[in-house]
Amino acid sequence: MLKEYAEALWRRRRPDSNFAGYIPFGQYTWFRHPFQKGPGGLEPKRIWDAFREVLGPVHVQLECFDRHVYAGAPIRGTLRLYHENVHLPETCEFAVRVESAGEVLFSAPVAVRYHESAEMAVELGPFPKGVRRLELAALAEGRVVARNHLDLRGYAVGEAEPARNVAVFDPEGRLRGIGTELGDPAGIAGFDPGRTTFLVGPHALGRQTQSAREAVRDWIGRGGFAVVLEQNPGPWTGNVFGTGIGFVRACQPQWSRWAMNLVKHTDRADICEPSDPLFAGLAEEDMRWWNGDTFLAHDYLALDTLREGDRILSRIGNGLDAGELMPVQYEYRDSSYSLTAVERRVGRGAILCTSLLVGTKRGLEPVADILLCNMLAQSRKPGA
Repeated sequence: MLKEYAEALWRRRRPDSNFAGYIPFGQYTWFRHPFQKGPGGLEPKRIWDAFREVLGPVHVQLECFDRHVYAGAPIRGTLRLYHENVHLPETCEFAVRVESAGEVLFSAPVAVRYHESAEMAVELGPFPKGVRRLELAALAEGRVVARNHLDLRGYAVGEAEPARNVAVFDPEGRLRGIGTELGDPAGIAGFDPGRTTFLVGPHALGRQTQSAREAVRDWIGRGGFAVVLEQNPGPWTGNVFGTGIGFVRACQPQWSRWAMNLVKHTDRADICEPSDPLFAGLAEEDMRWWNGDTFLAHDYLALDTLREGDRILSRIGNGLDAGELMPVQYEYRDSSYSLTAVERRVGRGAILCTSLLVGTKRGLEPVADILLCNMLAQSRKPGA
């Protein structure tokens, strides 16, 4: 958080401003054993390393909003260098370098005047599957004057292999090529519920789905499996197909009840059941920093009541309860949790609803693609 905030400030610095990089000093805050002598004294904490990276008088950063990479593909971004060091020449010759796993991915000389900056469009990669750290460095007068880093994750995403036939209601056209497209959601009644997954695309709930509510609910009850992707909360989303699950607006979970805000987005989510097929090949580390704007969800799910057999698959914790100093574990239905993926039994079938931006970010975010493939690949009995 500190790193992102400081780098945003760097990008907003103007040549006519007096902002300059510096490292605040506070022995109690940045170091362990601040007054101890010997090799164990002044042991730096991680926050000290962050300060050195983002608030030094020379700063280098890679502005890139794609932290998740499709394996075998490159990333594109803007490399920025800021010169605020009075001890370096007025116009200083820097050498900027980006390395990963010992390999130099980018290297270029750049001249920057004091109190000014330079930017370079770069394309780095391609990258393999797995975690990869990019190491940034700026050199001047034969020594390193600035360092930074950026962590990336590479994902191998295959084609969806549905375990059942797929019928799709998707007015926005975001799920083209997945299955049989329905112009009317009530048309699902003509498909075998024991062999079909009904996929409702993002922002698809409206007058048509409302009028088809009874038909769809009856189809699910006869053994069908319905998947409803993220929706815009409104008059049609409070009781999806009469199942008691709704999409609602809520404040972003926060660590302090005294720091409430009206931001509804979230940039990380918790996996409640890691063994569920929905999360095959994924871990909680994958449920953050999604590409584009980094948001995972714009709204949340609400249940009319917690029923037997309900499965909370993903949620976001709000943090502190009133009167406590440290976060504690709550039941998922407690008000301190916002739900992002829920599966509910309906008769002999089931419905899976998620507010994660799976459909919105299809083709842009590899984790969203993997989640969608996993939803369609579920072959277990609904609700089991």
